[in-house]
Amino acid sequence: MSRVLFLGARDEVRGFALAGVPGRTAPDARALEAALEEAAREGIGLILVSPVVAALAPRAIEALADRLPPPAVLVLPGGGA
Repeated sequence: MSRVLFLGARDEVRGFALAGVPGRTAPDARALEAALEEAAREGIGLILVSPVVAALAPRAIEALADRLPPPAVLVLPGGGA
């Protein structure tokens, strides 16, 4: 089980995979919400999210703060699409 997960667009996920960080694509809000929920269930400790993907469902990202224990979620800095 991985302790770090990256959520982003397909090309971003490929780039992080080259650095050894597993990831999942999230092309829309529903996919992002599902990926966040699954990561929390799997016990992922740190979820990195691209800024473009984070903009799809900001409330879903904020909702992870209510979990005990919550995974740490970091929206990476960067520009929009």
